[in-house]
Amino acid sequence: MRALAATQRINLAAPQFEWRAATGPLSSLTVIDKLIDSETRSEARLFGLLRIAGAPKGNPAVLKGQVMRYLAELPWAPDAILANALREATWRYDKKLVRRLRYARLRHQAAIEDVDYRSPRGLDRALFQKLATGQWIEAHDNLVITGPTDLAS
Repeated sequence: MRALAATQRINLAAPQFEWRAATGPLSSLTVIDKLIDSETRSEARLFGLLRIAGAPKGNPAVLKGQVMRYLAELPWAPDAILANALREATWRYDKKLVRRLRYARLRHQAAIEDVDYRSPRGLDRALFQKLATGQWIEAHDNLVITGPTDLAS
């Protein structure tokens, strides 16, 4: 009888893993345990075709168990911990931005990409794009925009 042979893959960008093991003559018994895109699969198959054991799909308890397993195995993949921390920080920043934009109650949806530099308004494209990066906000600098106002500005 052949010994157990197993492989495991852990995704560093998202909470995902896949563990596969095979044993028996001609690897007749296969075990699959995975969490991918919040979908779980935990089962044992005979000759890869006949399912002989497994957890039901869509069960919240199984999903919770798979996420806990992923978290328990993160120390073996420290890059996954760092990637998830960065993802959390990005999510928080995006959520804060959405909340601030909603609070601002802006009347028009405008994008920097839509600015027409050809019109005779004297806009400096390089300066405009530098301001668009928001570094002046992070540096706690002030910005004063002056000039005539009308519907075309």
